[in-house]
Amino acid sequence: MSSAARVDERLEWVMHQQFDRLLAALESDDADGRPAIGREVLGEVLARVVFKAPEEISRAEIADPEERRPVDRMTLTPGTVSKAVKVLIERNLLEIGTSSLQRATGRPVLPLRLSSGWTVAGVKVTHHNTRPVAVATVLTALDGTVLRKREPVPLPSPSSPTDDVWPQIARIAKDEIDSIKADDDNTRVREGRAASELLGAGVEVGGHVFEGQVVLSDYSRQSGTAPLAHMLESLLQKPVVVENDVNALAVMATRQRNYGSLDMVVVAVYDEGVGGGLVMDGRVRRGGHGAAMEIGHLPVERQDEVAEHASAATDRDVPGFSDACWCTQFGHVEVLATPSRIRGELGVTDLQAAAATPSVDAEGNHTREYRVFTRAGTGLGRGLAHTITLVNPGRLILKLPPVLIEYSPEKAASAYLTAVKREINTVFSTGAADAELIVEAFDDVLVTGARAAAVCVIDAFIEHLRGLDGCQTPGRRRSDDPTSRKNHGMTAAREDIGAA
Repeated sequence: MSSAARVDERLEWVMHQQFDRLLAALESDDADGRPAIGREVLGEVLARVVFKAPEEISRAEIADPEERRPVDRMTLTPGTVSKAVKVLIERNLLEIGTSSLQRATGRPVLPLRLSSGWTVAGVKVTHHNTRPVAVATVLTALDGTVLRKREPVPLPSPSSPTDDVWPQIARIAKDEIDSIKADDDNTRVREGRAASELLGAGVEVGGHVFEGQVVLSDYSRQSGTAPLAHMLESLLQKPVVVENDVNALAVMATRQRNYGSLDMVVVAVYDEGVGGGLVMDGRVRRGGHGAAMEIGHLPVERQDEVAEHASAATDRDVPGFSDACWCTQFGHVEVLATPSRIRGELGVTDLQAAAATPSVDAEGNHTREYRVFTRAGTGLGRGLAHTITLVNPGRLILKLPPVLIEYSPEKAASAYLTAVKREINTVFSTGAADAELIVEAFDDVLVTGARAAAVCVIDAFIEHLRGLDGCQTPGRRRSDDPTSRKNHGMTAAREDIGAA
């Protein structure tokens, strides 16, 4: 094993130590010294409560075979559920709810919900021109509800393009988490409640992330990796999960019941980039080294097409369609589909005004704005079409800035979504019909991203409980499950758990 591999393994071990300390308290022993209830069962029960959250759920629903999703690995008997719930309530991960439930026999049912005694921090690292520029922080409940949020903290200007900003990001994140947690605790104390326990912190960044490390690209004038999870965990002394920004959105999507699909793709268009997250069999798939679904770097225009349009480019300070991608290549999805490139191509600073211009001029010809929005939407649509052909998702969740949606046909920006849908409909066979397109306004990017990062923490904790994360911390049985994060398998094994 190489020294780099040993370092990676050590970092991963550190990342899970904190979870194991909590799990040691959960796994109480029975008379013969064996765990009274296994962590996999606890994880299964907690996963079903989380999926129903913020709504409350009964023990009967947790054990009901009709309520079991294909992604749920175990068949749980009522007796097993009762034992697991007892432990989770004792350790303050679950609590009795307040909704009125009643059995057909008239006996009351005590509903369950995630405990309000725990909180999770979520951090979004914002970028500009591929460089991190600010840190935004939220504090959430276990169900992902945002309790508090902070204004973004700008990073100090680097003294050189190769400055290592990641230790600064870790320190700022730690200070912000401490501050937002203290504010929440003070409010709780004033209201006569106990301060919360912090389960951990999630951090999402734009770019390639693998096992808690940010993979630095040569085109950003840096190379190697930045062990951001380890940096922040050393300061915070709590579990830290670092995730790619759109993978974090995909994790959050797996908890939204209205999507109703175990196989879906999440694509988000940011101001300067486009990213994707892949969900198969109900779990996010990150690829062999964390770089799956980099839809923004799919080439969708040939060099001759780029050259053909180059003469139409205006003088501008902001890059447009004919300029290179941040990765130095041409014709990529995010060269065409993002608001910043549309502004650059049009030579404007106010995209909202350009979006609201007419589709046709007085002579009945399409306006330049309409043609630019058409080309931008075509680029994104081609990338989505390739994705659908390769993955065949049941849902395609497309998150767009509000400026790119909800326009009447007589406005130039309406061409964007029209072109997206036209390209999707060119997909082979039944792919387009199979992939239900859900377009969502992606307006509160900072809070949404930070919240998604927080959701990744409870997701990681449950995966650790269920043995799906490939963790090999001392004393833990290694999971041979093909769906672990390390094995990146595509099918879920299932077990039947009877009453003890």
